[in-house]
Amino acid sequence: MERLRFIDGDSHVLEPERIWTDYLEKKYQHLISGHVRWVRTPSGDGSNGAASDNNALAFELEVEVMGRRPLGERDPTAATRNFQDRDLDELDFAYGKWADQDFPASAYREVMDTHGVDHMILYPTAGFWTTGVAEMDGETAMAIRRAYNRWLGDFCQEIGKGACGAASIDLRDPAAAAAEVRRCVKEYDFKAVHLNPAPVPNLRLFDEECDILWDTCAELGVPVGLHPSANHPFDQGLLDYLPGLRNCRATVSFVMGSMLACTGFIMGGVLERHPQLKLVFLESGCGWAAFWLDRLEAGIQGGTRRLRIQGLNHNPVEYFQRQCFVAADQDDPGIEPLIQAIGDHVIVGATDFGHPEGRKYFKAKQDLMELAGVSDESKHKIMWDNALRAYPITPGD
Repeated sequence: MERLRFIDGDSHVLEPERIWTDYLEKKYQHLISGHVRWVRTPSGDGSNGAASDNNALAFELEVEVMGRRPLGERDPTAATRNFQDRDLDELDFAYGKWADQDFPASAYREVMDTHGVDHMILYPTAGFWTTGVAEMDGETAMAIRRAYNRWLGDFCQEIGKGACGAASIDLRDPAAAAAEVRRCVKEYDFKAVHLNPAPVPNLRLFDEECDILWDTCAELGVPVGLHPSANHPFDQGLLDYLPGLRNCRATVSFVMGSMLACTGFIMGGVLERHPQLKLVFLESGCGWAAFWLDRLEAGIQGGTRRLRIQGLNHNPVEYFQRQCFVAADQDDPGIEPLIQAIGDHVIVGATDFGHPEGRKYFKAKQDLMELAGVSDESKHKIMWDNALRAYPITPGD
């Protein structure tokens, strides 16, 4: 039986504290500290002592930038603090071995070799918040991003075959971001760009000042991976709608971040101006795209779908079908309706490896192949073919 090939379109690295001393220019080092890691907690889940005898795992994430905490004041292990016993056991099974080794490059190598993952696209974790201070200037923001990219280039080299970095950028200085993308592709052979779509001050995704960045990504053939985050300080609307409901804000921010970014790129004319640009919407499920594109078509024309929209030569669905991809976990209930609404060629598989939600990475292919209502042909496209179209990956590299 032929082995099922699989490209994991959204995995995560866990940034160590030493990035900022080993890779960041000295004049910026006093501005930032932060790390992410799995730790052993003698109090189990942190609230009721469950699994305390096993020193259960907890996900620790801390970032401080320019004297601020973009994540807010919080328990650094809150991501897993209220997990149930069964979830804690799953975490230990999935990550315990590597957590005790500070999640080294060998963890990614072992996952790829053991579980038949041909390529992993590696996105950040702490990096979602490291430039999340409104007063930060573009020069400082790009210095922080460059430091991460330098570390990631070395980390991918240490992992070896199949490790694909995503160049992390900040939008405050689009020209500098474009130069950094070019550098990362040339020096490290990175296969994607990482951008948190939360708006930076005074600039939006569809502003023409950003065209130099989109031109560069299109020229190099690397997609822009749009990966929202939870509780980002630039997601101001969520703070207004859901004050105090921190967990709910996290739930909403991923999906709404993707929907808003999709709107900006399509309705703001970015995909019209840059027909070779590719986008990948990450960690927001895929079901939203099935109805959101229809809403874009219907809402703009007062409910009359598929009429010409000023400044655009195609309708939103056509732009999405031509240039966009959306990542789906192996058990995503949105896969079937998205295939029916848009097609099976826009979905890429993802596990979220490294994060608490990704603890079932080892059965990703099995779970996807067992998904009801989706043909085997579509499943193979999701696991392999679509990612080859989204990312500039050469099979066997």
